[in-house]
Amino acid sequence: MMSHSEAQVPTTILALPNLHTADFMAWHLFTEDLADDLDEGGKLEEVGDDVLVAVFHPQFEFGGLDEQDQVLNFEKRAPIPIINLLRTEAIDRGIEKGITAESIRDHNEKALRGEGFAAVQQAFLGSLRDRGSGGSAA
Repeated sequence: MMSHSEAQVPTTILALPNLHTADFMAWHLFTEDLADDLDEGGKLEEVGDDVLVAVFHPQFEFGGLDEQDQVLNFEKRAPIPIINLLRTEAIDRGIEKGITAESIRDHNEKALRGEGFAAVQQAFLGSLRDRGSGGSAA
């Protein structure tokens, strides 16, 4: 990724179908270690300022959500564990165009709430069945 220009490779997606698929806490700890490695003094510090990490997991849950907000968990869910490495230059270009983390989050929240928990859960569980995992993501 870093051996190419940002224009050539603005993002890299790592799909990890066999890594902590059924154990969200193990996944969370793994991704926290990755973030630590990207920080100053970490094993990957040389790219830490150039990359932002976004993670997704079939059982992702934001802590402390009320029942009515459970649909928001689907913003960070994917049928398999995924790490998205985003080049900070690409993020900066998006910000210049008015696309911010907050605007993306607001858009996703509106879309998820608009669909409703039952519809989003049904679609997500369908994606799990389609890939043959049959996993639980309630």
